[in-house]
Amino acid sequence: MIQDFINNEIIDQQDEWEKNGMVSRAIWERAGELGLLCIDIPEEHGGGGLDFSFSALFIEELGRNGVSGPGFSLHSDVVAPYLLKYGSESQKQKYLPPMAAGKMITSLGMTEPNCGSDLQAITTNAVDKGDHYLVNGQKTFITNGYMSDMCIVAVKTKPGTEKEGVSLLIIESDAEGFEKGLPLKKNRDESSGYQ
Repeated sequence: MIQDFINNEIIDQQDEWEKNGMVSRAIWERAGELGLLCIDIPEEHGGGGLDFSFSALFIEELGRNGVSGPGFSLHSDVVAPYLLKYGSESQKQKYLPPMAAGKMITSLGMTEPNCGSDLQAITTNAVDKGDHYLVNGQKTFITNGYMSDMCIVAVKTKPGTEKEGVSLLIIESDAEGFEKGLPLKKNRDESSGYQ
């Protein structure tokens, strides 16, 4: 089934996705319909309830076929487990079922323009306003970023203190003040790789 999905529904679309700088939302929904998203998340949260070996098989088949456009693994194998392990029950119910269905695309915002992925050096901060956090900062090189409906973002909640309170916040893309830059165009040059 995975091989059929890749051969019949992904391979022929890759050139179009490269041209557009992103994959289609339809491929996410199709992956969700087939049960290929959040494979190892419990069924009560919308996932497949299987073990990670099934996710690994999907990842291997995508890699074997040179499919790098859809950020399925980041969504299913990084963001979903963060929610499952650290999220409240209401957050799990709100986010995991639509993630498993491919109706909500997620991303992870850690890398910043001036410090890369060094979490100790991030400058994005969040001020607790009682019923919400006011977040100020920038992130870059975010897999699924331009398409994402929700992003888990690394911030400092206590900048200037010894530990600085590096925290992960859920930010929905329709939140006031949340802006997405244009998708990064990466030109392929055979002699030097992606630029």
